[in-house]
Amino acid sequence: EKFVIVGPTGNVYTVTIAHLPDCTCPDFMKGFICKHIFFVYLKVLGVNRDSTLIYQKALLSKELRSIFTNARPSPAALRKIRDRYKKFTSSNVNENENEKRRPIEGNCPICYDSLEEKDRDKIVWCRQGCGNNLHKDCFEQW
Repeated sequence: EKFVIVGPTGNVYTVTIAHLPDCTCPDFMKGFICKHIFFVYLKVLGVNRDSTLIYQKALLSKELRSIFTNARPSPAALRKIRDRYKKFTSSNVNENENEKRRPIEGNCPICYDSLEEKDRDKIVWCRQGCGNNLHKDCFEQW
């Protein structure tokens, strides 16, 4: 199962609880079990903090069934937060929002590689304020 986690700094990560638990954050990509996975286990799913399952790098089908069978009811973020998340991640952009977007040119502010119009489907932009463009992969990592 996938869970979208929004941190206090505004970073958005996707945690997947499956046979091989996974997170899109930089710490997990360096090989660590990250705080986002612990958050999902403990706060979202309600796994007991003394359970050895939360420290395992892999889970058996039987263990996954146990986690999800005993999980808390599905949580939902406040409507205001869900609406902002949808607005930020939506690919359906209306005319007024598109006016804020800067031209796709120059360099990505994260990796400093060039941004080109031909790669438009691999580029996201700041809909909440500045209108700057950046690589989708860079945004997902940071």
